[in-house]
Amino acid sequence: MEATASPGTASRRTSLAAGEGKQAPQAQPLLHVLCNALVERLEEGGVATRQGEQIVGGVALAQPYYAAALYSEGRAPDAPAPFHAALFSRGGPGPVFATREELDAGAPRLPRDSPVLARALSALDAVRSLHWGRPPAVLLFGLVAAGEAALDRCEAAGLPVSPSLAPGGAHPEELATQLLVFLRAFRYPEHDAFVLADWGFLVCGDDVEGAAAAYDARIHTALLGHAAGPADGAHAAPGVLRRARGMLRSSSAGARHGAAAAAVQAPSASPPHPAQQPRGGGGGAGQQHPEGPSPMSDALRATRAAHACGAAPACGRIGEEAGAHGEARAAQRAVPAFHTGLRPW
Repeated sequence: MEATASPGTASRRTSLAAGEGKQAPQAQPLLHVLCNALVERLEEGGVATRQGEQIVGGVALAQPYYAAALYSEGRAPDAPAPFHAALFSRGGPGPVFATREELDAGAPRLPRDSPVLARALSALDAVRSLHWGRPPAVLLFGLVAAGEAALDRCEAAGLPVSPSLAPGGAHPEELATQLLVFLRAFRYPEHDAFVLADWGFLVCGDDVEGAAAAYDARIHTALLGHAAGPADGAHAAPGVLRRARGMLRSSSAGARHGAAAAAVQAPSASPPHPAQQPRGGGGGAGQQHPEGPSPMSDALRATRAAHACGAAPACGRIGEEAGAHGEARAAQRAVPAFHTGLRPW
């Protein structure tokens, strides 16, 4: 006896045949969308992330963190194996995957401080070479041509400020050595933001949220000169100045040239009122960051809320107004964070 297909089965077969060869476009991973939102906020704040084809700033993720974040979304990393870091910058929705060999060699398309970034994102080298307490999983970095007033604000806020790292008077190997010595003197996680004179900055975090909060509390306020709090300025006294006197920056203002000169000049506004300076400026990732303007954290919250609703904007500005309402907060809480119980080291 010949079996006959039910009408429902026939309709399903017709539907599959009609849709054969067509695949619904897959949305970007949430991690990609969040990193792209951070990159756009960096560019909006006057931080250069690209110079031609070369990456000079953006977001760098350690391989274990990147893989764990995608696995938590039910995805598999689409990167060529093996890779050491995933770099997000202006110019593409997806990351640039770099191996340890490419980072150590300083490939032309990679940042000039890529050997140092490779050590910072290495579970072994961060502890053994940099003498840090643990390696960060996320780095925010970029080029900013900061003047004397901006560097003075950073010192007053307790941020580590390096000697001049202008590329004109030293070989790349010498600059890398100077940067390594500087990072060994100011260790993570006791310090989560580093100002590189005549260059830019480096911000470390255990995840994208931690790096964004450190940027808002340190770089956005001190280096870029934005107000650290609301108009009433109800904040605690400034943090203790922890910059070692032996690490004096170059006294010659004329040495401030090179790669950072192509970046937007950091505002040279007057130092903020003591009541408006960030709380515990020299503190690390474990400290509580002050309230106030938080463009990076706002971008992450708005992007998470929009992604939960299926919008997945290219930047964090869409849905920013809705992020202040309870519905957006509920949607944000519904999105699982990247805390999977796995540490990237």
